[in-house]
Amino acid sequence: MRTVFLYGGLLALLLLSFGCSTDSPQSTFDAAGYVAKSQLTLFWIIFGAAAFVFVVVEGLLLYTVIRYRWKKGQAEPAQIHGNHKLELLWTLAPAIVLAVIAVPTVMSIFELSTPPDEERLEITVVGHQWFWEFEYPDLGIKTSNELHIPTGKVVNLTLNSNDVLHSFWVPKLAGKQDIIPNRSNELWLIADEPGVYFGQCAEFCGIAHAKMRFRVIAESPDEFDKWAKDFLRPSVAPKGMASQGAKLFNEKGCIACHTIQDNPIARGNIGPSLTHFGLRNTIAAGILEKDEFGENLTKWLTNPEEVKPGNIMSRDGIIYNDTKMTMTNKDVAALVIYLGSLKPDINKEPIIPGSSSVPSIALGEVPEPESGNKVNGEALFSSLGCSACHSIGTDALIGPGMSGLADRASGRVEDLSAGQYIYQSIIDPSAFVVSDFPDNVMPQVFADMLTDEEINDLVEYLKSLK
Repeated sequence: MRTVFLYGGLLALLLLSFGCSTDSPQSTFDAAGYVAKSQLTLFWIIFGAAAFVFVVVEGLLLYTVIRYRWKKGQAEPAQIHGNHKLELLWTLAPAIVLAVIAVPTVMSIFELSTPPDEERLEITVVGHQWFWEFEYPDLGIKTSNELHIPTGKVVNLTLNSNDVLHSFWVPKLAGKQDIIPNRSNELWLIADEPGVYFGQCAEFCGIAHAKMRFRVIAESPDEFDKWAKDFLRPSVAPKGMASQGAKLFNEKGCIACHTIQDNPIARGNIGPSLTHFGLRNTIAAGILEKDEFGENLTKWLTNPEEVKPGNIMSRDGIIYNDTKMTMTNKDVAALVIYLGSLKPDINKEPIIPGSSSVPSIALGEVPEPESGNKVNGEALFSSLGCSACHSIGTDALIGPGMSGLADRASGRVEDLSAGQYIYQSIIDPSAFVVSDFPDNVMPQVFADMLTDEEINDLVEYLKSLK
């Protein structure tokens, strides 16, 4: 019996020591912020009360089992109805313990429900399948998967979902908070010390749920201000293979899903923003570390499904689904160099982003396009990345297929010719949104970046697709 108790106690201590380890990057026992420390204190209060009850109850049970165990030759003990005083005691005792625990619990709930009334940094968090988007509305910054915050300052997070139920969790800074579609939740936190804190989605959200990770990078206020200022600077101009990668980024359709601040047609919002990607430490929502020679990024671009099963890039990206658009090893290398080069140019002043200008041309004022050059239009269709969203056949990709567009456009809107309809769709993509296709996907930048002659060339080419 003693041996059983000895080994049982050693096993319990072993499990307890492993369970309370602070070495894990996501250990809740190594709290590094006010909210996490408050929650940890409450945990120890509840754990202490539970441990006290366990020791008392198990101690009495063991004492009774040993003290009144049956002995050889012993007569059957006298049978009694019970003891009303003991029954009353062990009914009231748990109620008292729960009442005592309720006091700090309720106090913590009220304290942590609202951020302190002081200056705070507002950040909007959007959960996607399967990556994180972070927007700093007061700073004009939008980035993905790596959240920069200043130490010692209240950070208020507004949590939204773009698709399904997610849960935001940075164990060392704060507890979990569900992210619910069509509803905004809030969570606040404070980081006491600089460092990198690991976070992840804590609510099953699909096949890649376990690989929906992120990093919180806490910096001193001065370092954070420098990061924010640098983030608004234009990127270093791509040169050599980086410039080839920039060209491929457009032609291979990456612009359909990703935003890059310095690329006027890279305004996709389906995948993570890649603005100043060269500053990041991780790839694919924290799955891979970004190494010096780009080996992990090469692995990710070559076969994203192997790295992160279920990701939308391998599912919808035209380069992974159309053999004509497949990248060579040289293409991948150029893209890796280009993405790695996306870093702020410290010699250029920060640019505060403004809202994109959408042309306001009334339908009755749409000009009739002049005759354009079909060959030039085909080249523009490729270089602008249009083929990433639109096939030149009947197959629907992110947008509808272009085959027979002139016939479909003719007469679709009263008093508009096919050419006028296509012209309006290019300069104002939200003017005519085809049923069953999403709005706000096609960049609203072509009116500013294309000349009238180039638009006419595009229209001529699109009308020729039969």
